[in-house]
Amino acid sequence: MDNIKFENHKNEPVLLSFDEFVKEEDVGVKYNNFIAFFMKPEGILIQIYTNAPHAKKLKEEHPELYKSLSEQIQKVRSKGITQRGDYKDLQPELYKAYKIMRGYGVSDHDLFT
Repeated sequence: MDNIKFENHKNEPVLLSFDEFVKEEDVGVKYNNFIAFFMKPEGILIQIYTNAPHAKKLKEEHPELYKSLSEQIQKVRSKGITQRGDYKDLQPELYKAYKIMRGYGVSDHDLFT
C-alpha cells in the first residue's frame, strides 16, 4: 500500500481514518473489495472472502453488524451492475467492520484486495 502511516517504532500501521477509508481512487473507493466479505457466497472467489477467518470471527462476534451489511449489500447488488456511490449509505457500517477486523490483526492489504 502506498503512503502507509506508522503508529510507532514497531512499524504497526495506523488505522485509516473514515475519510481515508471512503476516499475515491482511480479504481473506486479505498475499501474496494472489502464488501466481498459480506456478499452471498455464490462463487468460489466470494467464498474465499466469506470463509476467511476474520470474516467468520466478525460474523460470530458481531452478528447484527454482519447481517445488516450482508442484507444491505445484497439489496444493492440485486439491482444489477453496481456503480461508484452505490454503497455510500453503508460506509459508516463498513468502516465499523473495518476497524473490528483490523483489531483482529488483519492488514489493509488483506481486507481490500
